Amino acid sequence: MDGDDEDDLWLVQALAVLLQARRVVACAQVVL
Repeated sequence: MDGDDEDDLWLVQALAVLLQARRVVACAQVVL
């Protein structure tokens, strides 16, 4: 059961990274 919590945390972190990446790309497009 403990492993499930770790998997969820990893998934949340991955989603956060993807959202940040999209923001960076959007900002880069605006600047360029």
